[in-house]
Order: sequence, then C-alpha cells, then structure tokens
Amino acid sequence: MSNDNDNVNNLLRRIREEFGERREPEDTQPPLPPRRPPDASDEPDEPPPQEVIQPPSSNRFRPEQPPSGYVASITPPSGAAGRPPAERIAWATWVLLTLNVVMFLVANVVSWTLPACQQSDGVAYNCALFILGRKDNPFIFFRGEYWRLITATFLHGNLIHIGLNGLALYVIGQQVERLYGTVRFLLIYAVAGLAGSVASYVFNPTPSVGASGAIFGLFGAMALFYFTTRNITGAMGERQFQSMLMLIGFNLVFGFFASNVIDNWGHLGGLIGGVAAAFLLVPRFSLEQGFFARTLVRRVNPLGIVGALVLLLAVAGLALFIRPAL
Repeated sequence: MSNDNDNVNNLLRRIREEFGERREPEDTQPPLPPRRPPDASDEPDEPPPQEVIQPPSSNRFRPEQPPSGYVASITPPSGAAGRPPAERIAWATWVLLTLNVVMFLVANVVSWTLPACQQSDGVAYNCALFILGRKDNPFIFFRGEYWRLITATFLHGNLIHIGLNGLALYVIGQQVERLYGTVRFLLIYAVAGLAGSVASYVFNPTPSVGASGAIFGLFGAMALFYFTTRNITGAMGERQFQSMLMLIGFNLVFGFFASNVIDNWGHLGGLIGGVAAAFLLVPRFSLEQGFFARTLVRRVNPLGIVGALVLLLAVAGLALFIRPAL
C-alpha cells in the first residue's frame, strides 16, 4: 500500500515539475456594486424599450379566404371611372327631369302672357301646350309637323301630371342609368318616348302630352334587366322582376279603365319600344372562377348602341308611312 502511495506522489511531483502548480479558474465578470437605497434627488431611469406590436394588415394573404362562391369584385361599365353603380351620379336623369319641369313652367308662363291664348275661353293652358308642341294628329299628318311627336314627351297637362311623372322618372331613371350606363339610358328613353308618341299617333285621335311613354319604357328596361340576371341575383331578382310586372300591369289596366283622361296607347307603345331597345343594350353578367374566388363580370353588346340607333330611326320612319287615327 505504501509503495502505491509513493508511486502516486512521485507521479504528481513530476506533473507539477512539468506543468506547474494547479490554478483555480478566475471569474471574468467584475463583481456587482453593492445596492444602495433610492435617493429622491435621483432622476428616474428611462423605461426599457417595449416591443412594438404591429396590428395585422387587413389585406394579408389568407389561403382559407375568401370562401367558395364569394364575389371578389365587380367589373364596372366602361366610362364609369371604376366607381360602383350605387355611387355614380345619374346626371342624365337630372337633366331630363329638369327639362320636363322647365317646360311645364314655360307652358304656364305662355298661357298667362300670350294674347292669343288669353282670347280662348277657359283653355289658355291647352293653347300653350298646342303652341309648344303637343301631339295633335291633324297638324302632324296634314301639315307635316312630325316634331310634335318629340316635343309632346316633354309637356304635361297639370301639376299632378308633372308631379307623378317626375317622381317616377326620379326613382326609376336613376336605377336604369346606373345599371345600363348614361348613353344606353338615353337611347332607351329616346326610343321609348318616340315609340309611345307614334303609338298614340296611330291609335289615339285626341291630343296628348306627357313623358309617360318613356317612363314605361324605363320600367320595361328594369324588368328585362332582372329577368336576364335572375341566375345571378337569385330570389331577390325574381321578386324585383315580379314587382315590375305587377306595377306595369296595374298601370296598363288602370289606363284602359280611364281612357278618357289617360293615353294608354302611348304607355303601351313606350313599353314595347323600351323593352326592344333594352334587349339590345342590357348588360350581361356572368360569374367567372378565379384562383380563390368567383368574380362578377359585366359585359355589353358592342353593337347594341348601333342597333338601338337603327331602332330609333325605324320608329321615326314608321310614323311617315302610317295613317293616324283622325
């Protein structure tokens, strides 16, 4: 046992001679200073910087969205400057509405001031309407005053007449203009108004005025729009289409029962002309599948405007070759 200890001691002695004495590892960090109680004169230290948490972006890419069938975007009609239909200003409707009101005021001024109308017994306002261009079959047929077929659509018989037609134009006109576009809306209005005057010229011998034929054409255009988009609008579109049919039918039936004061032939002609023009101009919608969602795309017939102009000329030419009711 003693020999073993001697051997170990000899080995340790040789290691110390070769490598030197063993050293304990030194602490490389300086010792912390002793804590002292806080002094009121000391300024408070600045708070440590906190982590800034950014709110999630609203347009972050989420693979699970949008769900299937979601309409991602609506392609606006040309010339709409990318604005959705509900935000576009229907300026053509306001121009037509203003023109009708101005002509009503002019007719009243003429009936009050023109000596020729004052000499008539109790029909001064009718005299003003005749001067300004009411539909009068003998003067159109025998004297060739076909311009009356147009001017008659901007004249109204009394305050109730202009009030009802103005309200209808304000409500339905803006909708049709926003859905079809301004140029197509004006074409529908022109074709319907002229077709109403021509139908009244052919079947109704009494003088008449009013924008009712053009307004019936706008109702027909709205009904056609909901009919053609029923696969997109669903139950809502079907209800709107049925409402338009009921509104048109009620007014036509009421007009036939009150034929002594209502020119229902003008209403029916305007309805047919408006639907015919709208058939050429109505926008067609389709759902196209994108990468994640389906997109509602709006298309129009590029030759629709040309077709509507040809229809307008055909209706005007029809009045030249048909003998009116006299």
